[in-house]
Amino acid sequence: MNFLETTLRSYPYIDSIVKALNNFYRNDYELILNSKYTNEMTYSFRLAMYLSKILESQVRNRKVIDCEYHGMLDPRQMLYLRKSIEGYGKCRPDIIYHIRSNCQAPNNVENNIFAIEIKKKSAGNDKQKAIAYIRELKYNESFCIYNWGRKYVTVAAFKNTSNSIQNQTIRFKFDETSSQLLPYKVKLENL
Repeated sequence: MNFLETTLRSYPYIDSIVKALNNFYRNDYELILNSKYTNEMTYSFRLAMYLSKILESQVRNRKVIDCEYHGMLDPRQMLYLRKSIEGYGKCRPDIIYHIRSNCQAPNNVENNIFAIEIKKKSAGNDKQKAIAYIRELKYNESFCIYNWGRKYVTVAAFKNTSNSIQNQTIRFKFDETSSQLLPYKVKLENL
């Protein structure tokens, strides 16, 4: 097993995210071509739509994909998350996979599966947001998908290990001949 296969296996949901990205590049490539005129919320919505279809076909339970959802946070937790991310006001994940719950147990680890931040260009502070979703909101995993381009897209994957947050960044190259995203470069860090 090579390093990339190990990387992909260590994050249970990255395969579904890559499948959704493949669908996005195959079906919505014109959004990439016209990125100057599209908003990153458009990317989030389309990716969430594909993810929802993929995950619903794999798992039959109460887990759902939501966009811009913060119903699981009471206002005090939202403020705490804001303070943990320098320079950011309102903060909520672009896409989440979770079990919707009431505010009685919002940070139940079983409820918060993964969160995704989307950035069309450079990641900016979105990687710090992704880390905060794990540390503050107890998500099992989080992802920052950024640098959406005609030929490449980058996925930074984060998960909590025993002593640190592990980050593996994978740059995918879009092969127009096969209409597939192919892993191009992998980088591993412990934060």
